[in-house]
Amino acid sequence: MSKLVNQSIAIQRQQDPNFQLIKSNAITIKGNSAYMVKYKYQDHLIGKALAMDIGMLKGGKVYWLSYIAEPAKFYSYIPTIQRMIDSFTVKGQSNSNETRNNLSNSNILV
Repeated sequence: MSKLVNQSIAIQRQQDPNFQLIKSNAITIKGNSAYMVKYKYQDHLIGKALAMDIGMLKGGKVYWLSYIAEPAKFYSYIPTIQRMIDSFTVKGQSNSNETRNNLSNSNILV
């Protein structure tokens, strides 16, 4: 998974000279290993943007969740984004509250 994350970061850096990596770390989503990347960049629609991508490899498939917002609004939507992440399931996967605990431990708000 880290190879995919590193490739994604490299592509972002090539496409946007204003790209700034804030944080990149391993997390767990419902018992599955995942990766969270938080960064700033220049979006062609909203201008300066703050983004968070979460990637998970499960059953040979990559699942990628992205959240992008204006920096001033980014944190105000985190509770909604957290609920969306908590609701994410892969077919055949059990539901649990592990995601919330692990995202909180990964300092999503940093």
